[in-house]
Amino acid sequence: MKVLYPISLNTINYLNVDLLKEMIKNYMSQERLEYYSSTNSKNLELESGFSEYWIAKATNGKRIGDGNCPVDIITNTGDIIDVMCLCLNNNYTNEKSIIQNFANGGNNLDELFEKNKISKAINIYTEHYFNKINKCIQEYNTKNIYYYTFISTSTNIYLSIFKLNVKNIYNIKELNISKKCKSINCYNFIDDNYGTTKLYKSKKRLELRLHKNVLTLNNTIKLY
Repeated sequence: MKVLYPISLNTINYLNVDLLKEMIKNYMSQERLEYYSSTNSKNLELESGFSEYWIAKATNGKRIGDGNCPVDIITNTGDIIDVMCLCLNNNYTNEKSIIQNFANGGNNLDELFEKNKISKAINIYTEHYFNKINKCIQEYNTKNIYYYTFISTSTNIYLSIFKLNVKNIYNIKELNISKKCKSINCYNFIDDNYGTTKLYKSKKRLELRLHKNVLTLNNTIKLY
């Protein structure tokens, strides 16, 4: 079982999609569109603060992400949400940091890579990730954690919703290590058809990139 899996939009009955579309349309001023056109990627890149604000408004929730909390929103139904803003170029988006760990695993990560102890490296990060998420579950007394993902191209903006299965976090395993021993490819975080997950030696973090296939799923809607 995967940690992150797509969830049909039909199951999220508190999300006001029309309001979300309206807010994004108002955000896309002529000046902003001209700016996007002047960039190399031309992606309609969104600001994270605005995206969190929109989701809070559209779910009738409130922002809780200031500080060390790994989530951004709690809805009026008690669900908690981590909001991501990604840009799609060719087949994959840019990266989303799932967990960063300098204090515990970071200091030992270089040595673990050098000694090819990749299972231990993965275990350090999955344990840290599980503990942070579990702390949120207990603090907010919830069972439902979602990733609301804005995916921008040069012409469109989509929202893709995934649900997090906390019990499966320890299922994340190593697939292989890169030839230059700088990253570990992982599996079981997300279906291979929907994205990739890597642990990076230099960045000291586990990162997710989504595949363009997610745009065709029933967990995704075009907002702009």
